[in-house]
Amino acid sequence: MPGSRKKYRQVVGMLAVAGALILGTATAFHGFGTFFSRVYADFLYPYLELPNRAKNLLSEQTMFFHGKSTLMESLKELQAENRILAARYASAVEAQFENRELRRLLELDRKLDFSYVNAEIHRREPMEWRERFIINRGAAAGIKVGSPVLTFRRGQTGQVVLCGIVKSVSRHTAEVITILSPHAKISVKLKEYDISGFINAGTTPPSRTQRGEFAVINYLPTGYDYQQGGEVVTGGFETHIPAGIPVGTFDGVIGGDSVFDNRLYVNGLLSPAADLDNIRFLIVLTRKQDVMVPEPKL
Repeated sequence: MPGSRKKYRQVVGMLAVAGALILGTATAFHGFGTFFSRVYADFLYPYLELPNRAKNLLSEQTMFFHGKSTLMESLKELQAENRILAARYASAVEAQFENRELRRLLELDRKLDFSYVNAEIHRREPMEWRERFIINRGAAAGIKVGSPVLTFRRGQTGQVVLCGIVKSVSRHTAEVITILSPHAKISVKLKEYDISGFINAGTTPPSRTQRGEFAVINYLPTGYDYQQGGEVVTGGFETHIPAGIPVGTFDGVIGGDSVFDNRLYVNGLLSPAADLDNIRFLIVLTRKQDVMVPEPKL
C-alpha cells in the first residue's frame, strides 16, 4: 500500500514537470505557433496547390478543343465588354468634371430677388456660333425673356460673367443671344470712370479684327481720356439684369479723340469676358416675381 502511493506521487510529479516544461517552452517561443504553421503550410503546399494546377491545366487543354470561330466570338465579346467598361469610366470622369464645374458656378454671390437655373447648350448654329445658341431649359424651369445668362470668365473657373440674354422661350428650351449679337442691347458701366453706356444700341455693328471679336458700347460721353483694359460690368438699368455683373474689358474708343471732340457721344469696343467659342455650363437668372419681362428695346 505505501509503495503504490509513492509510485502515484512520482507519476504526478513527472506529469507536473512535463507540463511546466511545455508551458515554459510555449511562453519562451512566442512565435512557435506561427513558425509551425508556416512549416506546415510549406510542407503541404504542393498538395494544396495540386487542385488549382489541375484546374488551370484543364482550362488550357479545353481551349484547344474550341474551334477558331468560337475563340473569335469569345474575343469579340471580351472586346465589347471592355469598350462598355471604358465608356462607363469616361462617362464617370466627365460626370465628375461636370459636377465640379457646376459647384463652382453655384458658388456665385446670390441675389435675393433672383432664382438661379443651371443649363447647358442644346444646339448651336455654325454660322452664328458666337451670336446665339439654344439651351436645354425653358419656361417649365422658370426661364423668361430678357433673363441674363452667365458662364465662366475666359480662362478662369472661379468667376462668372455675363455672356448674353434670353431672346425667346419655349416650354423646354430657350434661345440665347450673346453680347456679340446686334440684337443684344444691354446697359453697361465702365467701372474705372463710373460712366454708363449701352451695348449694341447704335447703328455700328459688332467689330471683328485680327485681335478678336468685339461688341460696341454706344453713347459714351466725350471729355474723358478712355484707356484700354478697364473692366465693364452691367449697368443695372434693366429690372431683370442685376448691376455689377462682369461683362468684359474696355478696348478703346472707335476713331477720333474722346477728349477734344465736337460729338456728344463716342463709341467704344468691348472684349467679352466669356469664351463664347467654348461655353458649356450656364446659369440663367430669373426674377422671383412671376412676371414675363418683354425683350428690351432701346
